[in-house]
Amino acid sequence: YERKIPFPVLKDFHAQLADELGVTRTPTVCVLDDSGALRYRGRIDDQFAVASRRAAARRHELRDALESLLSGQAVEPTEVVADGCPLNRAAPQLRREPLTYHEHVAPIVRARCVECHRPGQIGPMPLISYDDLVVNAESVVEVVEQRRMPPWHADERHGDFSNVRRLADDEIATLLGWFEQEMPEGEAPESTDKATPSARKWNIEPDVVFRMPEAAQVVATGVMPYQSYLVPTDFEKDRWVVASEALPGNAQVVHHIIVYFIGEGSGTFFDSNQETQILAIGGPGEGVFHAPPGTALRLPKATELLFEMHYQPNGVAATDLSEVGIVFSDQPPKRELRMNMFGTEQFNIPANAPHHTEEATFTFEKDGTIYSLLPHMHWRGKAYSAWIEHDDGRIETLLTVPRYDFNWQTAYRFTEPLRVKAGTTVSSRAHWDNSANNLANPDPTIDVHYGIQTSDEMMYGFLSYSYDEPVQEQLPPAKPNAFTALMFKTMDADGNGLIDPAEMPADMRQALLDDGMQINTGITPRAFKALMLDGQERESQEQE
Repeated sequence: YERKIPFPVLKDFHAQLADELGVTRTPTVCVLDDSGALRYRGRIDDQFAVASRRAAARRHELRDALESLLSGQAVEPTEVVADGCPLNRAAPQLRREPLTYHEHVAPIVRARCVECHRPGQIGPMPLISYDDLVVNAESVVEVVEQRRMPPWHADERHGDFSNVRRLADDEIATLLGWFEQEMPEGEAPESTDKATPSARKWNIEPDVVFRMPEAAQVVATGVMPYQSYLVPTDFEKDRWVVASEALPGNAQVVHHIIVYFIGEGSGTFFDSNQETQILAIGGPGEGVFHAPPGTALRLPKATELLFEMHYQPNGVAATDLSEVGIVFSDQPPKRELRMNMFGTEQFNIPANAPHHTEEATFTFEKDGTIYSLLPHMHWRGKAYSAWIEHDDGRIETLLTVPRYDFNWQTAYRFTEPLRVKAGTTVSSRAHWDNSANNLANPDPTIDVHYGIQTSDEMMYGFLSYSYDEPVQEQLPPAKPNAFTALMFKTMDADGNGLIDPAEMPADMRQALLDDGMQINTGITPRAFKALMLDGQERESQEQE
């Protein structure tokens, strides 16, 4: 303000940006191109040096870098060390009073770490004992200082979530202080709490467990298509689910599990309202579901469970036999919990595009309550946000994930469930990085479309919510063609009641043209239904 600087100035708290850009001295300038790639780092010019100064600069590295970049030429040199003071990093806060493992550290590690860091889970090493923590001390200190673990990707400025995994400042101070004090063990308690996740297989106490009917054979290398397994149940009446857990049989090769349920006579995992019927989602960062107080998920009688398994070969042939555990309530809830997903499958992410965006919406048909939101993309996923607009025009941000990480699938559960009115629309925006700057990108040289493999892309938000209506004792008759109707609605991107040629996937459009169909005017819902039925009949005949 005093210097009247004519551009915005942002303070880099905790030197986070400086760490990302490799800045060690001040003043240092960094020049990024329009894709976010670092093209120059160093001094502004050579006028000032340690204990000396020239009347005027003779070399202008910053000016030269900008002119080269704007003219499309290579920036040379890319780095010139700046004369200046070392950039101070704030020392991490440590607790100074005497700390011991059993009294101060173990409760934090049990609550924050052992869900993943125990035998059979995704964590690369167990952290369930004093010796485990001592052996892995250097790694633990690093990820705690850098706040990489436990993984949590929501921007803390937006939303208040009950399942925050991020370590609190006092927890970090305790862990780092204990390591600094050379990790005293202290006196062990007389009894061990066997209910901690470290001492048991399940995080819930299931009333019933269903297992895949056969072990999946996971290849050593390559890409495996999604595997699906149907498991019947023997429920003679509707049951109410208050907790569930999808448990990988082999966490080293299971990327994620979605357990759908298929109601009697429907033949699809969409209910009579065309809402997705999801019992459990299991993956890195997500596995246990607890229904919010006063709610439960209806599991219809004669249900079949559909295990949809996504395997990622890791270089060694393996087998997997995953399970789902369920906890029931004997009484109907006050509100029936619903699970649904919304997004778009009509997108094209251009090759080498560093910042491609798409949007999708979900509209509530009745007054209701939102409990959680889980965003889902693949390797090129960069960021995700969701918001609602209130009647008075006020925009409320529900969730912002500024650095989306496909390695962790998290349902963000609102501490205070969000009340919404009928007609309220949840809007979402996804960002992808299909450039070479994205180190997880399998191939930046190709356009990317919707697909179920991780080399393809997705854009979904999984919502859990309820409507303000009495719980029905009996379900309405299932609509066998609900899946067809949902597919039509998804493909009809502009909502004009027709699937126009531009909205069709390229292979579908070509197949219809090969069959001699006239598609210039679009496909109606009735014609689309006939096409789907015809395809099902052909598939059935081929199987026979």
